[in-house]
Amino acid sequence: RRLRRINEHRDGGCRVPGCSATLGLEIHHIVHWEDLGPTDPGNLITLCRRHHRDHHQGLLGINGNADLVRSAVGAVRFTDRWNHTLDPVGTGQTLPTRAELIQRARDAAVEPRRCR
Repeated sequence: RRLRRINEHRDGGCRVPGCSATLGLEIHHIVHWEDLGPTDPGNLITLCRRHHRDHHQGLLGINGNADLVRSAVGAVRFTDRWNHTLDPVGTGQTLPTRAELIQRARDAAVEPRRCR
């Protein structure tokens, strides 16, 4: 019960970008318990029933440390079934891959350049 309260307080609802669910929440092991995932706050995340089910059906990927802020290296990352990262800002849209961005630049007659 204590861990559940800690996670619900930290997450404030379902952590999936774009989801505003605050009722019917479930606590999920990021590294599954069956795979020897620890039961500590960094490996536990709050999900609504729908996203928890989607994850176990292979439609939503989840990895990272739930205790880290979104912008930190190693923070929780959500992916769709095609392994595209869900927008961390919260719109629920997927971010384009590097290859898609290069193709968009070529379509717009802009020469893609490498950033330092």
